[in-house]
Amino acid sequence: MPISPEASSRDAERSILCPGYTASPTEVAYTGTAARNGTDLAEGLHVIISTTACHFLQGDSSVTADANDHYLPAGVQRLVSVTGSANARISAIRASVSGTLQIHPL
Repeated sequence: MPISPEASSRDAERSILCPGYTASPTEVAYTGTAARNGTDLAEGLHVIISTTACHFLQGDSSVTADANDHYLPAGVQRLVSVTGSANARISAIRASVSGTLQIHPL
């Protein structure tokens, strides 16, 4: 799907990372310090994708990822399931370079 000239650079980045997903993603900017989404995700399936390699962990509002958690390479899509508040947050931390984790509802 071509990107219109009017699209912002952020929209262009989203389209490249996750073509076909129309809903705006929840974004988590991660660094050497873990970060997580600020509100619970809706129950159901979500696709996550990161701009750089990272480690992530799904959990409740206190979840904090570290370097021993699930590894997600840059640009690779992974399906996650949210079944309630016990796993409605996703925390991410960089593997080596800071980036953004995008969470797309399906």
